Amino acid sequence: MRQQSFRLTLRANKDAFSLERVVSVDDLAPAGQPHKETVAASIIGCWIEIKDRRGDVLYRRFLHYLPLNLPATWHDWPMLKRKNARFYVDLPMLEAGYELALYEQKYASPRAALLSRYCHFTCAINAIFFNLQAHTESA
Repeated sequence: MRQQSFRLTLRANKDAFSLERVVSVDDLAPAGQPHKETVAASIIGCWIEIKDRRGDVLYRRFLHYLPLNLPATWHDWPMLKRKNARFYVDLPMLEAGYELALYEQKYASPRAALLSRYCHFTCAINAIFFNLQAHTESA
């Protein structure tokens, strides 16, 4: 028996990401990256976290990351590509999973000396599945 997972469709629009669609899939989600420590201040990129009710990270998966001082960043993508960028991410259904969040760490401006961390969205996992179930039943 395969582990059930859920697949997110994330839409990028300029500098913002939004959750566009969620579907249930009967497949094994990829293993997450180490999540016991916070993301290092030297990482530029985006990642998804699944947290429990206390806010502890249960699962972390990087969508894109670059080592510090690498010149290619999200801002180097042409605007047309940024408007149409989509990410499909498979995540495990974790019994203790309570909240889903998408983070990004980047330079706020070309003159910034330190990276800034942004949260693009957070949502309650049970709300995602309630909407998924309602959509499935109406189809």
